[in-house]
Amino acid sequence: MSDRFWVLCAFWAVVILAVVGLLIACIQTGPASMLKKSSHPHTLVILLGNARGGTEAWTTLSEKLLRPLKADLALLFDHTETEQSKQLFSMAKYVWSDRIDFEAVWDSVADFHKIPRYSRDYKLRPQKNIHGPFGGVAGSGGIIAAFREVLRTRHSNTVKKYQRIVLSRSDHFYLCDHPDLWPGKREVLVPVGEEYGGFTDRHAIFNSQDLDRVVNVIPVILRFTTVDFETALKRTWRNNKMKVRKFKRTFFTVFKDNQDSTRWGTPKRNFEWEFTGAGLHPKYPKEINLARKTCSTL
Repeated sequence: MSDRFWVLCAFWAVVILAVVGLLIACIQTGPASMLKKSSHPHTLVILLGNARGGTEAWTTLSEKLLRPLKADLALLFDHTETEQSKQLFSMAKYVWSDRIDFEAVWDSVADFHKIPRYSRDYKLRPQKNIHGPFGGVAGSGGIIAAFREVLRTRHSNTVKKYQRIVLSRSDHFYLCDHPDLWPGKREVLVPVGEEYGGFTDRHAIFNSQDLDRVVNVIPVILRFTTVDFETALKRTWRNNKMKVRKFKRTFFTVFKDNQDSTRWGTPKRNFEWEFTGAGLHPKYPKEINLARKTCSTL
C-alpha cells in the first residue's frame, strides 16, 4: 500500500480518537455542568414593607410560591428581625433592612426631576392613600412608592442577576401553587382583583431588565393628579410601554391578630374560614373567593 494510504489512516485515527475523547469528557462533565446551571435559581421573590401575616401565611409562601417557582427570597423591610418574624427572615437569601426616611426618598426624586417646592403636593397638600402617611393622612401610597424607589436605586445590581422577578408582600396566604408564569420583555403580569381602576400594587411578575420601568412610579405621582396607587401604576406602565397581562389569583391578603397593623384600620373579622381560630383573617373577601375559585379547578 502507498504511503498516502497510511497517512490517511493515521489522520482518521487521530480524528476518531479526538471525537471519542470529547464524548467521554461530555459524559463525565456535561451533565454535572448542566445540573449546576439549571439548579441555580432564575427567579427572585422580593417582599416589600414589613413582616406581616404570621407563620401560617409564611409556610404557604415557602411551599406554594418559592418551591414551585424554584425561587430565592429577598426582604426589603424597614425593620430588622424580631422574635415574631424569625421564620420569615430565616427563609430569605437577601435581607435588606433599610431604615428609610420615606419623605426624603420622595424629596430626592423631586429634586432630580426639578419639581419646584410649591408643586410638591405630598408635602403641602397630601392626599389620603396616594401620599399616606405624609402629613398624617390615611393610607400608605407614599411608603409603597418609596420602597420601590429604594429597590431601584440601592439593590438593582442584585435584582438583575436574576431573570424573573416576583414583587410582592409578606401577608399573602397561598391557597394552592402559584402558576409558573414567565413574562416577556416589557411585560408585567398581575393577578385579577383589587384593581380600583388601575392594576393591583400587591403582586407583580416581570423581567428583571424592566425593573425601572415597573417600579419607578414616583415621577408619575409628582406630575399627574391621581387618587390611588393602582391608577398611578397603570399610568407608569402605559408611559413605559409595558404590556400588562392578568392571571388567575391563587392567594389572598391576611391579617394576624395581635401581630399585624394596618394604616387603613382594623379589618373586619366576620369572614369564617379554617384559620379563624388561629387569629388569621382574610382582609378582602373578594380575594379569597377568587383564590378558592381558581384552586378548586386545579
